[in-house]
Amino acid sequence: MMQEAESAVLGRVPAGGGTASVMQSAARRNERLGVVSRDEASDAASEGGVAVTEARVPGARVITQFVAGQVVTLP
Repeated sequence: MMQEAESAVLGRVPAGGGTASVMQSAARRNERLGVVSRDEASDAASEGGVAVTEARVPGARVITQFVAGQVVTLP
């Protein structure tokens, strides 16, 4: 879901990985550990949805990503 949103807004998947790649990596690890199944999604993502916004300001581009209305940040 997040990768589709990134592609729709940005026109591509972020180089070097973005929120979607971090989420996919965590999902693969959780699947390997048997915590979740491949087709499982959290209620937050499936019901609340995901979104990516882009704001252009002089000299910069601000990308904000959300899951269920909450801002997602990478460490």
